[in-house]
Amino acid sequence: MNTRFHIAVPDNPARLDFVGTSPRSSAVPLVSAAREFFHPTTFTWWMYCVLVLAGSIGASTGIALFDTRVTLMRLLPLFVITLGLFALLILVFDPYRARRFWVMLLAAMAGASIPTWLSMIANGYWAGVVTAVLPDGSGPQWWAAVAGPTSEEWSKAMCVFLIMVIAGASLRRPMHGLFTGAFVGLGFQILENISYASNAALTDINSDVNDALTITVLRSVIGISSHWLYSGVVGAGVAVALGRTVTDVPLWKRLGGFCGFYLLGWGLHFVWNAPAGDSVLTLLLIPVKMIASLVVFGLVLRWCFNQERLFLVEAMDEVAAAGTGHPDLSRLSADQQMRTVVAGTRRQRRTTLSRIRFSDGPEAKKDAKKSRLVLLEALQAWGRRGTGVDELAGASVPPQLRHTAQLR
Repeated sequence: MNTRFHIAVPDNPARLDFVGTSPRSSAVPLVSAAREFFHPTTFTWWMYCVLVLAGSIGASTGIALFDTRVTLMRLLPLFVITLGLFALLILVFDPYRARRFWVMLLAAMAGASIPTWLSMIANGYWAGVVTAVLPDGSGPQWWAAVAGPTSEEWSKAMCVFLIMVIAGASLRRPMHGLFTGAFVGLGFQILENISYASNAALTDINSDVNDALTITVLRSVIGISSHWLYSGVVGAGVAVALGRTVTDVPLWKRLGGFCGFYLLGWGLHFVWNAPAGDSVLTLLLIPVKMIASLVVFGLVLRWCFNQERLFLVEAMDEVAAAGTGHPDLSRLSADQQMRTVVAGTRRQRRTTLSRIRFSDGPEAKKDAKKSRLVLLEALQAWGRRGTGVDELAGASVPPQLRHTAQLR
């Protein structure tokens, strides 16, 4: 089936309607009567602002940015490239278009400031505790494995919690928690790279650039399984704890789910920091630890995908039953091929697109793929109905299907 869509702009620009034809544009007309994150009348919003400001000052002071500013400016392109590549990598894990760009940016800002600052304070305390508790001689070896995950994962989790409460109107599912956590972790990861580069510049007696460059490149390479991954796992747990799942989950199961996801993220971080004794063995274990972390993340991501597909199927059924004024969305109820292209697994989507190509030609396959983006944007907007945040323009939503924004 060759399904085509287009966006039509009526004479009245104040009301944009979604009308079916060509998929040449993936933009969906959205309207916002409310801000997604800017809520200056709420306590949580001011808490975010104050903590980011305090964290920025505390982190920049602790890292000695001023003393090593020349070296760090030379390495700035590498930091920016690393940030961009990992941001794109995270977006690859979003085939169902759940992304919220402003939230991701603000999450990265929070991760680069709040947990960085808090961890600098807490790590020193935990180092003393671990050294005092463990047998003589083992404390200095193991304190990083305990202190790092304990202080850093908890402070990053609190950032995810704060952001998901502030932007509760649009962050409704585990996928949103995973993305928020991943970008909090990415912000933290980049600042940690800067911190290591700064320390190397201060301690290298021969050159303030060589060691800093080597460490930055190395940390950028092994960063494929670093803080963004740990925090993404924990972020999915935060979403569960807040009840941001497609189906209702009892409180005790939500808290148990959060503990499980948190322990996964903490455990991956612990294993990465754990000493292996022999330096050769340490190097050999690096790829093993990276693969193990990616496997665990893949399992968590798969569960989040299942939740997202459940939401999309439910949304397609709702728009068909509601009579939204968008006939092409409503026709999804009878077009099983397009439903699979929109909400199927990767294998199901590829199989269905191959069938479309075989029956209707390569252009039909291209049109279906482009139509999928349009429909996903529309269905994601449908999920925000009644919140005032990027809602689907022109949709008539029956009162029984409306929902209000989460209490912040």
